[in-house]
Amino acid sequence: MSGCIGLSTGYEDADRVIMNASTALLEARQAGKQMIRIYEKDDYVQHYIDEMTIETELVKGLKANELRVVYQPRVSCHDGTIHFEALVRWHSALLGNVSPESFVTIAEKSLLIEDVTAFVVDRVCRDMTEAPALFEGRRVAINVSLVVFRQPYMRNVLTVLASHGLSPEQFEFEITEHTLMQEPLVGIQTVDYLKEKGFRILIDDFGVSYSSLNYLKLFDINGIKIDRSFISQLDQDNGLKEYEIVKLIVSLAKKLNLEVTAEGVETEAQYRAIERLGCDEVQGYFFSRPLPPADLHAALNALEHHHAALRHGLSGRQQAITSLDENETERLKAILRLEILHSPREERYDRISRLVAQTLDMPTTLISILTTDQQWIKSCHGEKIAPYVERKWTLCDRVVTSRTNLVLEDVQATEPTSGNPVLEGLGFYAGVPLVTRSGHAIGTLCVTDETPRPFDEEGVRTLEDFARWVMAEIELSEQVRAGMRRQQTLESLYEVTALHASFPEKLKRIQTVLREWMGYSHTIAFSTESGYKI
Repeated sequence: MSGCIGLSTGYEDADRVIMNASTALLEARQAGKQMIRIYEKDDYVQHYIDEMTIETELVKGLKANELRVVYQPRVSCHDGTIHFEALVRWHSALLGNVSPESFVTIAEKSLLIEDVTAFVVDRVCRDMTEAPALFEGRRVAINVSLVVFRQPYMRNVLTVLASHGLSPEQFEFEITEHTLMQEPLVGIQTVDYLKEKGFRILIDDFGVSYSSLNYLKLFDINGIKIDRSFISQLDQDNGLKEYEIVKLIVSLAKKLNLEVTAEGVETEAQYRAIERLGCDEVQGYFFSRPLPPADLHAALNALEHHHAALRHGLSGRQQAITSLDENETERLKAILRLEILHSPREERYDRISRLVAQTLDMPTTLISILTTDQQWIKSCHGEKIAPYVERKWTLCDRVVTSRTNLVLEDVQATEPTSGNPVLEGLGFYAGVPLVTRSGHAIGTLCVTDETPRPFDEEGVRTLEDFARWVMAEIELSEQVRAGMRRQQTLESLYEVTALHASFPEKLKRIQTVLREWMGYSHTIAFSTESGYKI
């Protein structure tokens, strides 16, 4: 069973309270299952009035040719090659400039999104045929909504292209993770159909929805576009974790032979960061805002000079594109799956650090996670330490790489410490790996001291016991998420069984629910009863 709740308070009139609660309940149902919404003054009424007004004016705007298409350049980090993304804009005679986030969302709730998409496709085709030199050798990406991402509609798009004498190889379609995962089987079939015709497929806004590179194996796509919410933090003092997350996404995407585009690049610092990380392409106001076709010629010349100047400033520097073996790839996937880099320091880990220090009588205890070239401190008891250090300087690197314990009773006597900022002044080290259920070492639990000291096997076993406790805490969150997904699946199955539909239709829906839960692309149903056909 599942339900939604609408709440209303603040009025003495009971009928008004009930009416407002009903409005909030409608909003909760539209938001999804098990949602709660609270009626806030008369904002709800105004919200629906605004939506109805926008929808009505959008119908008029489509007929009055008020919509237009602009193009934002996408620049290759490697050679400066430029492609475009087509974006729709609307200046209403009544409402003025209306945000695409507003009117596209409203259009998706009705069949208007089909008309908006048809307008964009036709307008792009006309622009490409009217200015062939401008678009020669350059692909144009078009955003496609969940509502129209179906083979019948996309066949109509092919017909429009053919009528303008254009080929699928000149186009890309951008779809979101949510679009693909709503109906994976339909998504696979549509992607395969479009790829067979010659189109390129990109995942837009990657990282804000399912954020899993594993499911991308199901789809024959060409690349991903990292969401601007990650990119915008790369030049901020508090953006170190976003940097690590982007680095992991890029490294693993390369392993799957996917091209990577960074969206929303607005500063040179952000550009330098994503270039070092190995992104193939950038898009954002740092290079160009979206432009009408008439302004693209002048912009292209400026972009070429801009990119050349940036490359000249980078001459002699080696880009840090990480090459990963299979084990390291799977280890990084485990870190992304556990979402351990997303979360801040937590008391449950600090409590373990304190207990380790007290039990083993150690001045310093560290719980850390190691990415490709950084060691991130999840918890520290004892001396104050930076939130991260370069992995190459740390002894924990050796523990994770070998997946074995490491005890150095006299660090200065056994290790080359000259020029190493981490080992200078360190006398003792003992560390054990943090190992997932699948056998991947994602980090370490270690204790240190400024002076050398002995450390016996009993101490190592104690450290191993605490490490298992740390991993139990880390994986607890994943188990909770898995439990929630399982509960949602059961609710969906109950809903299917309650439908007044034929058995084959129910079975088809059950298969879809199970595929989404388990992450598979196909299911097969069979019966052991003789003479019964499914």
